[in-house]
Amino acid sequence: MTDYVQVAYISKAKGLMGEVIVTPVDDRPLLLPAGLEVWVVPPQTGVVRHSRVLDLRQQAKGWLLTLADVADRTIAERLVGCYLLARAGDVPADSGLAGFAAADPAVAGSAAAVAEPPIGLPVLDASAADGLIGILREVRHGVAQDLWVVDGGVYGEVLIPAVEEFICSQDAAGIRVMLPAGLLELSSGQAVKAKGAG
Repeated sequence: MTDYVQVAYISKAKGLMGEVIVTPVDDRPLLLPAGLEVWVVPPQTGVVRHSRVLDLRQQAKGWLLTLADVADRTIAERLVGCYLLARAGDVPADSGLAGFAAADPAVAGSAAAVAEPPIGLPVLDASAADGLIGILREVRHGVAQDLWVVDGGVYGEVLIPAVEEFICSQDAAGIRVMLPAGLLELSSGQAVKAKGAG
């Protein structure tokens, strides 16, 4: 019996040529080398169920995947919300980069590299000495931009737009962000509560 593992989640279609944005599964590295055979789960009627990786590129908004047999946006849109499986024996050994595929060293550590950070990383306010905003709990994928759901700090749960302009850096200690004045209070509802109290 062949063992299969989930290797990626298809979060959105991108462009007109059938490319899709993919995210890692369970905080594992995104390891999708060219030539890797993948299966779409759950299978979609009338759409490719088995394909092969042609290319995986890191972009500012995530990882862009090109699959053989997915040639246009219509097909790509039908795959959104599906997982990709691969034979366990075909998946490369862990690259050692938690939550990310091996990237161009020139890109690693830049804002582009934090487009899809691992869940559980601390999010820190780069303008404050003790600037813990909270822990990244979820990434909500939106049409215009993604939102990071951050919780556990003094602001409670906040939604932070995942845009390059706000992201300073990321390492094992956390993600440092520089946010516009008042965004945290507005997102957490504290500004509204303070206004109502006065």
